[in-house]
Amino acid sequence: MGVNDEPNLNRSTMRSYFRSLVLGLSTLLSAGAMAQYPYTIALSGTVANCYPGQVVTVQTIQGTQPQLSFTVQLDSTNCSYSVFVPVSTQPAWVQVTTLCSGAIQSGVDSSQFNFIGDTAISIINLSCGGGFITDCLGVPNGPNMPGTPCNDNDPLTVNDAWSPTCACQGVNVQNCQAAFSIAQIGPWAIQATNQSSGVTPLAYQWWMPDGTTSTVTNPIHTFTAPGTYGICLTITSINACTSVSCDTIYVDSTGTISLQPGYYDCMGIPNGSSLPGTPCDDGNPLSTNDTWTANCGCTGIGGGALDCLGVLNGTNLPGTACVDSIGGLLVTGIWTANCVCQTNSAMDCLGILNGPNVPGSPCNDGDTLTVQDTWSPSCVCVGVPVNYYDCLGMLNGPDLPGTPCDDGDPGTINDTWSANCACMGANILPCNADFWVLQAVTYDSLNQTTTPIPYELWIWNLSSGGSGTYTTFWSFGDGSSSTAQFPTHTYAGNGPYLLCLTIDDGMGCTSTHCDSVSIDSNGLYTGIMGGGNDRQNGFTINVQDPLTSGVNEALDLDGIAAWPNPVVDELNIALTSAVRGTADVTVLDMSGRMVLAERRTLSDGRNQLLLQTTTLSPGLYTVRISNGNASISQRFVKAN
Repeated sequence: MGVNDEPNLNRSTMRSYFRSLVLGLSTLLSAGAMAQYPYTIALSGTVANCYPGQVVTVQTIQGTQPQLSFTVQLDSTNCSYSVFVPVSTQPAWVQVTTLCSGAIQSGVDSSQFNFIGDTAISIINLSCGGGFITDCLGVPNGPNMPGTPCNDNDPLTVNDAWSPTCACQGVNVQNCQAAFSIAQIGPWAIQATNQSSGVTPLAYQWWMPDGTTSTVTNPIHTFTAPGTYGICLTITSINACTSVSCDTIYVDSTGTISLQPGYYDCMGIPNGSSLPGTPCDDGNPLSTNDTWTANCGCTGIGGGALDCLGVLNGTNLPGTACVDSIGGLLVTGIWTANCVCQTNSAMDCLGILNGPNVPGSPCNDGDTLTVQDTWSPSCVCVGVPVNYYDCLGMLNGPDLPGTPCDDGDPGTINDTWSANCACMGANILPCNADFWVLQAVTYDSLNQTTTPIPYELWIWNLSSGGSGTYTTFWSFGDGSSSTAQFPTHTYAGNGPYLLCLTIDDGMGCTSTHCDSVSIDSNGLYTGIMGGGNDRQNGFTINVQDPLTSGVNEALDLDGIAAWPNPVVDELNIALTSAVRGTADVTVLDMSGRMVLAERRTLSDGRNQLLLQTTTLSPGLYTVRISNGNASISQRFVKAN
């Protein structure tokens, strides 16, 4: 079997490998992408009355991730130890144990963190009292006590352990070998065929991809989702020989299944020997026959057990009362089978009291290289790694959401790919509130004439710059206001009124523009002062969007606007271009004859052009803008 090249795997991910369908070997592979853990515990302490060569065992407990267990030798000059413990959850719990006079001494502490990258200091001191005993090898307070593992150097024995008389003894076995093959028998379905050898009869124990077990000779399994899964077979012969074989199965989105030889054992070692059913050391000198379980827990027979707080033969056992802290408040609960203090009220993985983000529910790990993201039991959002196409369509390419790009707009900075693969930057142009006041008109398409609409003005909102997305506040000058982007308002008199527009682009830029609006005695826009009190029933203003179409036929195409319409000597044209470059601007009369032609430069995005119309005769015209690939046109009226 081959070895998967996947760094930074640990014992906790191996537990997931054998325990669940979604958090199977796929959790191992996704964990490999987490190159570092966000928090660190600086753990130190002393062991009073230590003996030469004494070690302490450091473990993470209470569901702290990653699940670590390692030994640290004491400094013989002052009986001290120190170590850095990387963790990814909080609060983080650590336990320190050591062997003193044949008994285990232990201490527990927890740490909280203030920010990503924070380091907490934890001190756990232990004491070995004043006396010591020798172990089976004559070492004072040594680890080789009766019932602990040893090696009788006999290759035909297993489960070697020190006897009560300090004899290293094992169980006699003969050679046996677990082996199997995998065949796809249909979409999403496989059959495992046993090919093991040894003294018959053989007992079979299969560890299936969904975390269940089976004792049949050739089991069948059906997958329900694509991913990477693990499968193991443990055999036991009639003469107590035990052997384990594991492999990896990859299922793609079509249900096609392939075998990828190789696995990680219960210690996170590629193709290691610490597999379910093989010997291990549970750290309890009073237990015997310690073996790895199906979910990679090391358990022994007899001698007591550590409770949920890591205390040997303690009272905090599954099913008993516990105390937890939620939002700074102490609440009571019950220890679950996996030593989680379960309360009626609990924070979900996002810190919401009784929230929906519980382990097993969907989440988003923010990694575009994964699918099927879910909350893990330790509230880490993890997904299944997959191949991907980046924002430029390149397989496994570097242009991923959040990475730099170039939107081609010199008016923006810090351009990055968005979540939907749009290259966007922060606009460096300041926001600018602006509007024009125009007389409302109606257009007669039959007679090709325009007629002013008395007592109605059009307000063209021409705000620009900033983020391009604004919240607006209109102050109409008569004591009333509106937050609509394009409101309609009716005045009681002829004016003048001071109309003001304030915009906020949501990125720290605000701008205000004001202008006077009024009408004369005929209900027409004066442009300066109003007509006094000649008419008391007022007038109406309609705020227009210059990039919309079809306002009394003044605008008939999306993406282009022209004002004022009718025009006397200067026509403003606004449009949006998808590309930058030169464009031909032409004006056609009613017979289709070209009467004006210019070449202008367009930028990608919003553009505003100024066209001189003083040479045109009164009448209806069409202005057309073309870049060679596409064109857009707009009608306007030239007045006297």
